[in-house]
Amino acid sequence: MPRWVLICPSCKQEFTHLPIEKRPLEDSQFDRKPAFPSTGLAIDCPNCHGRSVFQKSELTFRDD
Repeated sequence: MPRWVLICPSCKQEFTHLPIEKRPLEDSQFDRKPAFPSTGLAIDCPNCHGRSVFQKSELTFRDD
C-alpha cells in the first residue's frame, strides 16, 4: 500500500506517517504531501517512542 513515511532521528527507523488509499491516477494524490504546520509536527516514533518535530520536507513516498 502506498504511504508517506518518516525516519526517526533518534533510532533511525522508518515508520508510516500516513497510508494513502489508491484512487484513479488522474486524482494525482501521490504528488501531494499532507499538510504540516509551518512550525513542524511533533510525532512520537512507534519504534523508540521518542518525540521529534518533523517538517513536511522530511516526508518520503513509499509504494512497496
